[in-house]
Amino acid sequence: MVTVDNETTMWVLHSPYPDGTWRGTEKCLGSEHGDILLFYSRDAAAEYRDAVLANHFRPVRVTLTVPAVGSVGKTHPRWRWMPGMAYTRRGKVHRVDGDLLASGGSYDETCIPDLTDPATLGCLLSLVREAWADPTASTAATRESDGIGWVMDCWDPRSPLHGLGPFGTEAEALIAALEAAP
Repeated sequence: MVTVDNETTMWVLHSPYPDGTWRGTEKCLGSEHGDILLFYSRDAAAEYRDAVLANHFRPVRVTLTVPAVGSVGKTHPRWRWMPGMAYTRRGKVHRVDGDLLASGGSYDETCIPDLTDPATLGCLLSLVREAWADPTASTAATRESDGIGWVMDCWDPRSPLHGLGPFGTEAEALIAALEAAP
């Protein structure tokens, strides 16, 4: 696995289209269940392929773009780790331990919040609600000309939080809302 800024190079097992091209994720191993299998190296992908006898699949390098975390998790005054959040550290995914937090322990700068994890997104939404003192703060999907976008929403249409966006991902909307909090 190679990480540069917010891009990570990984490997998938992909079955080519009839014209021999490799495009999209719908033909990746695991996509039929919504969980594409990712591998840290070409060799790891090939070993898995051989073990499960999926010989028509080929290892293909992909670049994943992770939503930018901005100052979240590092210096943002409203950020804090919460029990259950997922984070990546040195290429492995972990969960925040509530006992460590309760005892005064902390997570260092090598811990990157996993902004694709549902529990982490829920905790981030909780931080946004706390920062804005608005229990109605939420995200909403919108139809944009180039696909789906995400906006922030709340009951008070006069609030600066209402309609903040659109953003490419729910995580980006939540981070922007946290960073814009008064």
